[in-house]
Amino acid sequence: MFHFSIFTLYASDLDLTLLNYFKIKGGALLDSQTIDLSSFNTIELLRLQTKVIGELKGRSIVRTNNNPLADYAEYLAAKALGLELCVNSQTGHDGKDVHGLRYEVKARRVTTTNPSRQLSSIRKLNEKHFDWLLAIIFDEAFIVDQAILLPHEAIADYATHRDHTNSHILVMKGAVLKDQRLKDITERIRAAQLES
Repeated sequence: MFHFSIFTLYASDLDLTLLNYFKIKGGALLDSQTIDLSSFNTIELLRLQTKVIGELKGRSIVRTNNNPLADYAEYLAAKALGLELCVNSQTGHDGKDVHGLRYEVKARRVTTTNPSRQLSSIRKLNEKHFDWLLAIIFDEAFIVDQAILLPHEAIADYATHRDHTNSHILVMKGAVLKDQRLKDITERIRAAQLES
């Protein structure tokens, strides 16, 4: 049994959509601060996460069962830039635009407990599998805080090579954000988020 302050759900009700879980209260969807999941046991929380991911897949927001942030960022990039997303196993880039330019999308969620703006590893940078890197930084509530396009040739100027993973690490702060080659497309990505 799953306990919410407003109503009780049984395991058989897990097929309800996310909106049915978190009923609209006073005209606004309950936010993450008002949802009390403390009475859920571990298995119940994992089952809920599975159903939420399933619902997001059904809406074509995410494409895998992994952490949804990367898939969500790719979805927003495709929507904002008109990208055709590649199959999930594509090496080195996530999508292409109508001109054939390749985009690698990286996402980071900044929280109060982890304010790092470090993107996930960029593999085989020297092989130039993409033309543009799109870095989308989300705040704690999954709202787009910043979206930056960097041309491939700019990345080596700021990324650090890690021998143990044979990859490059890029942190989206400091000098990289002042590079004249970058394109700030935060408003375009935010607009795509508002439409989704």
